[in-house]
Amino acid sequence: MYKISTFFIKAQLPGLTIDYLLDSYKSELQQQSATNVTIDLATITFANDNIISAATSYSKRYSNFSNGRIDIEETEDEFTVHLQASLTNLFIKPGLVAGIATLFILFSSGFAPFTILLGLCVFALFTIISYISTSISFPIYFTNFRNNIEYDIQNR
Repeated sequence: MYKISTFFIKAQLPGLTIDYLLDSYKSELQQQSATNVTIDLATITFANDNIISAATSYSKRYSNFSNGRIDIEETEDEFTVHLQASLTNLFIKPGLVAGIATLFILFSSGFAPFTILLGLCVFALFTIISYISTSISFPIYFTNFRNNIEYDIQNR
């Protein structure tokens, strides 16, 4: 389970509302090709179709998440935004790459135990690369998106 949070201080953003945050995060999820995006009270849930997600994996920020939720909590002084998401798609994409590579090698050079081992190594390598990439780039993206919302509120 992947988790990240951010917050908005109400005193700095007097025009900010929970509805504005819900609409902003929902729109961003939809622009990033997340499917089944719904809002229920102060929670946005989303899912990613595995086939579409695998095809757009390197261009969409939420593609490594199979499903998740964004909860927005309002206190007297701030709004807190929590994202929780499952990283299942992180294993599907490397599995597809490793499977295709293994099948290609099996058909071109015949069956050998080394081929299966090579496929497992490719799977592990791509999984590790995807996980590191998500761990580094998603927090930067999430914070930048939060900053864009703040900028929009301050300049409207």
